[in-house]
Amino acid sequence: MENLTTDFLILCLCFLAIAILDSVGDAIRRASPLRPVKDFWHIVKHLNRATLMIAGYYLINNALSFSVLQYSLLLIWIIVLKLFVWNIIYYNYWMACIEMDEKVKITTGIKKIDKFIGLHQ
Repeated sequence: MENLTTDFLILCLCFLAIAILDSVGDAIRRASPLRPVKDFWHIVKHLNRATLMIAGYYLINNALSFSVLQYSLLLIWIIVLKLFVWNIIYYNYWMACIEMDEKVKITTGIKKIDKFIGLHQ
């Protein structure tokens, strides 16, 4: 039972991180769809995908273990996150997200790897 509670809390935190990362990425793209995205947007997208994989692992791992109540609470949590957290970041902090995309410069030091993961474009 303790593992299920821990897994459930990890899933809730994963979906919180996904909502935040998704809204930051969308806010950066909101400014101008024709503007090229930079390092910060690529890092946000990579973190978003990694968090989605972690959430998927915990969902598959506990597919038959969670109760209907836990799945219902998780669904409500996802809807609340999308309605409130995503909207707050997307509509109120989009300029800050764009500034971060402009200012943040990240490199691995190896040009081929940087190009592959989308850094320094």
